[in-house]
Amino acid sequence: MTQSFNIPDSISTGDLQELFENAPTGDAIKAPADLTSQDLTELAEGILHEATEPLDGAQACLLHKIMFHAIAEQQLAFHSKMGHELSKEGEHVGAMAWLRDAGKWQAILNIATTISGGEDDPTATNA
Repeated sequence: MTQSFNIPDSISTGDLQELFENAPTGDAIKAPADLTSQDLTELAEGILHEATEPLDGAQACLLHKIMFHAIAEQQLAFHSKMGHELSKEGEHVGAMAWLRDAGKWQAILNIATTISGGEDDPTATNA
């Protein structure tokens, strides 16, 4: 897909000054390793809001449920994998902790499938 840009022939000094004054400072841009839990919370909330902004309430609800379900499935797979790997390495206490948490994620998924986000909810059981 080709994207066209409207590039002006010139720009005024006033416009340049305004861009300069509104430019993010070096402190505003953080490396991923420097992100705090507060930064990640704001990022997550922004992504959730942006994803549902053009949707009506029912669509937004279903989108959030689908996202939640996908996240829970990824968490279940990750915790199961970590438990399995630690068990293979002989780290049985750590493995049990990861696998117990995997069981909690499975329980969360089991409960989530009983909650309907509407007639077209692919994550809900028909029960």
